[in-house]
Amino acid sequence: MVNPVTTPKKARELRAILRPNGDPTPSERLLFRKVEKAFNQKNYQLATQAREIEALKATVERLKPTKRRRVVPDPNTIFATIDDIHRAQVEAGRFDLESSDSSEDSESEEESEGAEDCIVAAR
Repeated sequence: MVNPVTTPKKARELRAILRPNGDPTPSERLLFRKVEKAFNQKNYQLATQAREIEALKATVERLKPTKRRRVVPDPNTIFATIDDIHRAQVEAGRFDLESSDSSEDSESEEESEGAEDCIVAAR
C-alpha cells in the first residue's frame, strides 16, 4: 500500500490513494481512467521533452566555436604555410584528422590525373 503522504509517481499509485479500500463505483472507475490517462500523458510529455533538451544541448555543444590556436611557422621560412595552418587547426579541434586525410587523398588523385593539363605549385 502506498503511503498517502508521498507524491504518486505512477497512475496506479494515485488510484490507491484515492480509493484505498473497497471496489470503486462505475463513475469512480471512469474518473480513475481519465486521471490515469492524463497522468500518463504528462509523464510521456516530460520524458520526450527531457530527451529533446538533451539532444539540443548536445547540438549546442557541438556547434560551439573552438578556441583559436596560434600557428607556429617553420623558423626557416618567412610566412606560415598551408600545412602549418592546417596542423594548428587540427590541434585546436576545428577539423578531424580523418576528414583532412580523405581530402588530401582526393587532392593527390586529382593532381596525378590532371598533371598534364596544369602546372602544380610546390607547397
